[in-house]
Amino acid sequence: MSFFQPRSHEHICHVGWSHCGSVHDGSNLPQLKKAWTTGQTGDISLNILLVLVSSLVAYGLLEEDIVIILANGNGLTLIGALLYLKMKRSRL
Repeated sequence: MSFFQPRSHEHICHVGWSHCGSVHDGSNLPQLKKAWTTGQTGDISLNILLVLVSSLVAYGLLEEDIVIILANGNGLTLIGALLYLKMKRSRL
C-alpha cells in the first residue's frame, strides 16, 4: 500500500488509539520520576493505582484488540512501577 493511498477507517482508529495510549502513558512519567528520585509517594493514592491497573487489564481483555493491549501494557508497566514504589515506601 502506498503512503498516499487512503487508509481504512480501522487503520485510522488504531493510529488514534495508539496516540491516546502514548499520551496516557506519558502522563504517568512525571509522577514516576518524582517517586523514583525523591522516594516520596504520600501524594499517590493506592486505591486509584489499583483502580487504574484493574481497568487497564479489564479493558484490554474485553476489547481483544492488539493495539489497546499493547498500549495498556505500557501503562501497566508505569503504573506497576508506581505501585511497587508506593508499597515499598509504605512498609518503611
